[in-house]
Amino acid sequence: MRVRGDMGEHIARRYIQAAGFVIVANNFCVQGAEVDIIARAPDGCLVFFEVKLRAREPVDHAAVLPRAKLARMQKAARAFLTQHQCGGAMRFDLLLLIPNEAARTMCVIWHKNVGLTGW
Repeated sequence: MRVRGDMGEHIARRYIQAAGFVIVANNFCVQGAEVDIIARAPDGCLVFFEVKLRAREPVDHAAVLPRAKLARMQKAARAFLTQHQCGGAMRFDLLLLIPNEAARTMCVIWHKNVGLTGW
């Protein structure tokens, strides 16, 4: 299972970098909380990414990132900000990866600001 997740995160990192982001950290963990990718956006915003690889597109994208998981991401983000003395704009994004076996491609759905209520 971890190999599949690693592959998804590798694809996500390439996608994020192609969008002009600079990867700051991968798999940042603290006390049971993790952020898959932390990157600096071209506008300077620090973005905390959750990457999910799914066999098919879920009906409810929000269900892919439950509140409890988002709360753990936020905990890890607070620790990262404290450890690295970062400030400024930040947000939480979800990258949903869905393989298209027939086309041998990956569909990437990028949800921005998933930390906002009712995203």
